[in-house]
Amino acid sequence: MYTFTDSEFMTAEEKVQVFKAWERFLKSNFSRTAFTKALYQHLTLHCAFIAHYSIDGFYGVYFQPIGHKTARFLDQFHPSCNGASVEYGFYSSWHDNYVDINTALCEATLPHRNRLLDLCREGQYRHDYSDALRAAEKIGMKLVKKEEGE
Repeated sequence: MYTFTDSEFMTAEEKVQVFKAWERFLKSNFSRTAFTKALYQHLTLHCAFIAHYSIDGFYGVYFQPIGHKTARFLDQFHPSCNGASVEYGFYSSWHDNYVDINTALCEATLPHRNRLLDLCREGQYRHDYSDALRAAEKIGMKLVKKEEGE
């Protein structure tokens, strides 16, 4: 387990709660019910993510549907990213007072990363295929789904 320290705007106990919420969120495949207010606030206040007006706005941007934006979100929690903001495109200050919790979030993500990226690819495919079907219907075409291996 990790040892967290108090920061100016976040106690060690609050960091523990955010870390537990993060683990539940990853294990739930990004379930909305597992996306807590405390986790949302940490991401927007201490991880260089834009708030997107509300918790539901943020969730909608990154996780509805699960796809390429979700994978982009995950990129910020890869250790090689070193805290570079996926929204701002530069290194943030998330290492200063929150290096303990943010490092823990990155490390906790690694065991789930491949599974979650597969989920992102599948979700993006389903979303794109659905868009293609709607477009084809609009112009009077019928799409035939390719079978794997074709």
